[in-house]
Amino acid sequence: MRRLPAHHAARATGALLAAQGVFQACLASGAPWGRVAYGGTHPGRLPEKLRRISGVAAPVYAASALAVATGAGPPRVRRAALSGLAAFMAVGTVLNGVSRSPGERLVWTPFCAVTAVLAWAARPDQGTRATSVITGGR
Repeated sequence: MRRLPAHHAARATGALLAAQGVFQACLASGAPWGRVAYGGTHPGRLPEKLRRISGVAAPVYAASALAVATGAGPPRVRRAALSGLAAFMAVGTVLNGVSRSPGERLVWTPFCAVTAVLAWAARPDQGTRATSVITGGR
């Protein structure tokens, strides 16, 4: 089986992180999507405390998306960050998989699983010199 090139995996990971950032921004703005967030215990609009948490999460996901998609930072740092992101998303996969919310299980379990796999695939090889993800390593 052929391995997905790291620069393609990085772009896809960045796109998924951006989507997660948009979702969090919408939650923070009062979108009635509580059924598929935070355990699904707040159908409709989230309470203020959870909206504030989403308000913090949104720019974190956006900045992460930009950093991953553009290949920012030295390869060793990117490798560590993408390894951490893959682990974070793997934990998210498990937590969403056991959620009481059918919406979280249906939407966020596979979303987190795919993001975890792509983040792992996006890690630069050890010892790789710095190259641009945007230009495909050229």
